[in-house]
Amino acid sequence: MDHPPYRSAFSDTARVALSKHYDTGANLYKFWGSPASVLSAITRGWAKSKHPGHLSYAWELETAPSLDAGIRATTQQAIARMGLAQSQTSRIFEAGCGIGGCTLEVAALFPDAQLYGLAIVIKQLAIARDRAAALQLDNAEFVCGNYLATPFPDEYFDVAFAMECIVHTPVHERPQLLGELLRILKPGGKLVIFDGFALRSPDTPAERRLIDDVMQGWTLPLPPRPDLFRTQAEDAGFQVIEQTDTTAQVYHSARRISMIATWVLRPLSWLARIPLLRGLAKPLGFDSPQHAASFVRACRAQLRVFELGLGAYYVHVFQRGN
Repeated sequence: MDHPPYRSAFSDTARVALSKHYDTGANLYKFWGSPASVLSAITRGWAKSKHPGHLSYAWELETAPSLDAGIRATTQQAIARMGLAQSQTSRIFEAGCGIGGCTLEVAALFPDAQLYGLAIVIKQLAIARDRAAALQLDNAEFVCGNYLATPFPDEYFDVAFAMECIVHTPVHERPQLLGELLRILKPGGKLVIFDGFALRSPDTPAERRLIDDVMQGWTLPLPPRPDLFRTQAEDAGFQVIEQTDTTAQVYHSARRISMIATWVLRPLSWLARIPLLRGLAKPLGFDSPQHAASFVRACRAQLRVFELGLGAYYVHVFQRGN
């Protein structure tokens, strides 16, 4: 990509860009859920709604009973790879927790565990804390910080996981990220990562525009290829337990995202440009019609990125040696 949103996850540019993305357009993510959940989130707010709040792809949506169930199933897939017993007392860390949907899902399933979610966007953390209070979950704590340099001591966590968030880390800073996550994991601890990766360079101007649309609309630098990421993990000191291309498991979810963007978000973004209707559209996430239009382009382009083999969705499980 010629002009990434930022070149370092440590930079003020990254902090401002991510805060703008998740502040200005935060409510756009309310549309990622079953209709009842979307309506509940719009009318009652994030904290009081039953919206999943997992800002990730849905798993095997074609067979899931609902979009909400498919979204939660992705987190369940991550939980299954953690290898923890429900009665186990442990510390679990989510890097880039967003509004806390996944962190709180794990906290509810592991009442004897202590969950820590970390994010850089203050507004997201406020939503996460409100959701924890509404769910009466006192075993989840949300911390503001950068996952390239966390505030936690060495060998503090039994498990760490990241759901579609390390994609915000530029390729050249992935070694530092992996080194930091290794540092805070106990010997034998697992790191579970669900995220998107690049497969090949674009061959045409149209393919380059697709990549740019995803990166700009979702505020992402270009991700690495899976083989490089594996090498970076091994160099950091991890053992690779699993590296699986799961694009097929999220493909129908990618289609649903594109459809929602095309038939719901794009018309609303057009209405948001009309002065008399702008005030009505603003609470739905259309504070900035330009931001909304860019977000819509990303939602539509990500499907074509998968279909053209430009990118893929991977599950990684790493383990720190004893």
